[in-house]
Amino acid sequence: FGGQPARWRRLALVDLATGKKTLPCPRCDLLHHAWAWSPDGKVLAAGARDEGRYGAPFRYWRFTLAGSAKALSPDLVVEEPMRELMVRPQGQVAWLGGHPVVLARPSSGSRTDWWSLGDKPVNLTASLDAPLGRAMAIAPDSVLVRTASGVFRVTSQGKPRLVAPSQARLSTGQVLVGTQPSSFLDARGSLSRRLGMDGASL
Repeated sequence: FGGQPARWRRLALVDLATGKKTLPCPRCDLLHHAWAWSPDGKVLAAGARDEGRYGAPFRYWRFTLAGSAKALSPDLVVEEPMRELMVRPQGQVAWLGGHPVVLARPSSGSRTDWWSLGDKPVNLTASLDAPLGRAMAIAPDSVLVRTASGVFRVTSQGKPRLVAPSQARLSTGQVLVGTQPSSFLDARGSLSRRLGMDGASL
């Protein structure tokens, strides 16, 4: 009981033009569904652990096509709540303002927030109630975060903006495997409408 799925994921970057394979971190175990490429496609930010032991905490890493690997803010870890008798890591990664933005908590704390990992980590949701799980949707310039006070549009700069009240019946729209949701659905009675990142109908 309480264990993580017994599967280790290794990262291999393959140049499709030459067939060259690079292993930026041979010891790293990647976190499922918690990675994102930079807008220029040169850097992969991902949840991973390199301690070589089962049950070690996941942190966030930066991997490059050249084969380098660097831990981003080692003090931030992925929250791992218990669900259905299993530990279910709740990591997520996006890119905003040229930097990775991640869902994490301080290793000595209990609250999970969205952090921008530039030269110095910045808590983007510190002014809000604690985010309730992963982002509802992600766009190139923002993420939609649900809290007890409502759904907020969070960017790399400026104050988070409320786009839907807490009582709104919102759900993430259907997306392809491996892609990030960029819209969500607002159910009103027997009808549903598709909303964009600013809360307006599409």
